[in-house]
Amino acid sequence: MWFPIPAPWELLPTRPNFRDPLLLDHNTLAFFQFTSSQFTPQLKLKGIFVTKECISNLMACRNQFPCSLTQSVIHPASTMARFQLFFVLFALHSLLHLPSLTATGAHPAYDDQLSCSASSASSDPLPTPLRREEFDGGRIIDITHFYRPDMPSWESTEGLGQFLRLAESMANGSKANGSEMKLGAHSGTHVDAPGHVFQHYFEAGFDVDTLDLAVLNGPALLVDVPRDSNITAEVMKGLNIPRGVRRVLFRTLNTDRKLMWKKEFDTSYVGFTRDGAQWLVDNTDIKLVGIDYLSVAAFDDPIPPHLVFLEGREIILVEGLKLENVKTGIYSLHCLPLRLRGAEGCPIRCILID
Repeated sequence: MWFPIPAPWELLPTRPNFRDPLLLDHNTLAFFQFTSSQFTPQLKLKGIFVTKECISNLMACRNQFPCSLTQSVIHPASTMARFQLFFVLFALHSLLHLPSLTATGAHPAYDDQLSCSASSASSDPLPTPLRREEFDGGRIIDITHFYRPDMPSWESTEGLGQFLRLAESMANGSKANGSEMKLGAHSGTHVDAPGHVFQHYFEAGFDVDTLDLAVLNGPALLVDVPRDSNITAEVMKGLNIPRGVRRVLFRTLNTDRKLMWKKEFDTSYVGFTRDGAQWLVDNTDIKLVGIDYLSVAAFDDPIPPHLVFLEGREIILVEGLKLENVKTGIYSLHCLPLRLRGAEGCPIRCILID
């Protein structure tokens, strides 16, 4: 249903900016809260149809004609127009308390979405958020990939997909912003617990909450793996990792090829073979194995290396590390998973301190 307001009319705003603007074009009055969600071709707001073309017109004149339902005066040209205006304002006023006028599936953290807040009407520009890979003058290095919809996911050509949604939005009338998250436990930079490949360990409760924080935190060695093969027993011998080293991060061709930055899962990634995993268990003191793609094990035979590593419940696997632009050598490694009881894996935040 359309509510025309005959011209001429006069708009007398009483202040320059308002959080809940009433927007007018030459023949239509409509209330619309601007959100980060995409506009649909047609919105139905309690019986009032607002077309996409109308919204475009309203957006175009937003800065030119802002006003408030309670702090502006509109003078229509006739008694009939006054009656129509009263009816429209009454209908629109009830919309002020709706939790949302559009879908809230999108999240403003994504680069391709708009974002706004309750203070968006302020004329003072907000500072640009600072996102860093290094802290404290380069002494602290973040080796965790940030989560994004186009990061690779196991055996998927479409990537991780949208895993974060703004369930409660201040822009849509909520008292606070509140997001919901849905993603696999083995997404991005993550840790594996023994229950990942052993059913009896899973049923017994060997989950991420049982992992030893003393293993996840401490001195670690970052090494470069030869780029022409998977990590076999022969490769492990050639790395000459001395006894006493308990944590090793293996940087491979995966980092050179930027596989963690590609949406489509790549089956040609570098990982451990079974004999490489067995050599590590038998000939080193390593208790934490870190690698730069979604699995420590090569794709053509992924389960046997996991079985070798996790059978003794002493070795912790950290996968999907971000190791580009980090020099080889010894660092203080700090990895902390969420305390998810019952989970065989979990996203993890890992940093190196030089």
